[in-house]
Amino acid sequence: MSTTDRNAISSPATGLMIYDISLNSFYYFNGASWAEIGSSASANSWQLSGNSGTGASDFIGTTDGQPLIFKVNNVLAGQVHSSNVNTDNYN
Repeated sequence: MSTTDRNAISSPATGLMIYDISLNSFYYFNGASWAEIGSSASANSWQLSGNSGTGASDFIGTTDGQPLIFKVNNVLAGQVHSSNVNTDNYN
C-alpha cells in the first residue's frame, strides 16, 4: 500500500505490519505511530549523535534486575548495577 493509504487507516491495530510501496520499506504500528522496520534511524531509537524531543520517561538502561553492561571490542568495560555499585575494568 502507499504512504497515503497507510496514513488513512483510522485505527490501526498495534503490531499491524505493512509494506509501503511509496517508500519501499516495511512498517509496523507500535501503538502510537508507524515505525520503519530495520531502520537504524528509527524515531524510537537512541541515536549515536544524540536525541531531541525526549521526555521525563525516556531513559537508557534495563527494565529488569540486570545491570547495564558496557563493552569495547566485545570486552567488558564497565557495569552499572541497581545497588549503585558500579564497576569498571581498568588495569
